[in-house]
Amino acid sequence: MSNSFRFLLYHQGALGDFVLALPILESLHFKFPKARFTIVASNDNLGLIASRPYLEKAVSRDLSCLAILFQDAPSDMRNLERILEFPFDLAFLFGQSNLPTLAKNISLQGVGTVYQISSFPGAHHREHVTDFLYRQFSRQGLSLPKKKAVVDPLEAEKRRGTDYAGYLLKNFKEIVVLHPGSGSRKKVWPLRYWKALMALFERNKQIATVMLSGPADGEITAKLFRNDTSTRLHMVKNWSLPEVVGLLEKASLYMGNDSGISHLAAAVGVSSIVIFGPSDPRVWGPRGENVTIVRETWSYPENMLLEKNSSEVRIPDHVINAIKSAMSPKDPPSLIPTA
Repeated sequence: MSNSFRFLLYHQGALGDFVLALPILESLHFKFPKARFTIVASNDNLGLIASRPYLEKAVSRDLSCLAILFQDAPSDMRNLERILEFPFDLAFLFGQSNLPTLAKNISLQGVGTVYQISSFPGAHHREHVTDFLYRQFSRQGLSLPKKKAVVDPLEAEKRRGTDYAGYLLKNFKEIVVLHPGSGSRKKVWPLRYWKALMALFERNKQIATVMLSGPADGEITAKLFRNDTSTRLHMVKNWSLPEVVGLLEKASLYMGNDSGISHLAAAVGVSSIVIFGPSDPRVWGPRGENVTIVRETWSYPENMLLEKNSSEVRIPDHVINAIKSAMSPKDPPSLIPTA
């Protein structure tokens, strides 16, 4: 196949699913280095790859005109043809139950070959999601070399996070980023431990502790900071994903639950501790060279309760040990928190 082809990639997933699929994009770019992609995805996710050389055009999946692609008998496609600029030589469609309809309508626009890639393995599957994606390509006749995820926003889009990190590092030696949220409340490490963890890092005045709070994290943030007027934690609310990347690139440690932001931190390369409860990290774990997975057990909704004496809660020893291991390779003992 010639390398000078136009490809369409349509990704329907959220942040974590998108990051787990980024190695596929790097593999396709490696195999077809001159091919250029039109990528349809969440507008937030598209910002994470804005500087990648394979990206020719980014299209938000939230555009109303795209809904016609999921209709059994689409009528007027002219507006869609103008936006996506058909035809394409290959199309790669990531999603779930609506893939056949999407694939049929894409094919009708003159696309040579359409690959349908299921984003999620079955409930009893024990293969990592990224490996599951690669295997589907292989089964459909396209063998790809395995690559690592690359997060590459525009520098201008990262600037808020980069500048904020620079400001913090003028007054502190290290930055630790905490994200206690998750798309599912069942995946949240008990809030009493998050509260104790906040107090743990606050005691070390050489560390700037930053709390990330996204649009879905308001309930968790409110509980953790309720009646707490003396906190020294730095709150970051509703930043764009490229801005978060700018901050993470300067951090010494990230800690979070099974969440999209944890996948993002792993891909950025910051030393990360990710706490898993009900989900299986063998399937859903973030991938990266500096990732430590901690397994815990808890029950829902008890994990969302916060006792009045939560400051006296003892963080499990294996979590403390994971923090020490993650920070010790480059940090002096004075910077490593102790329980």
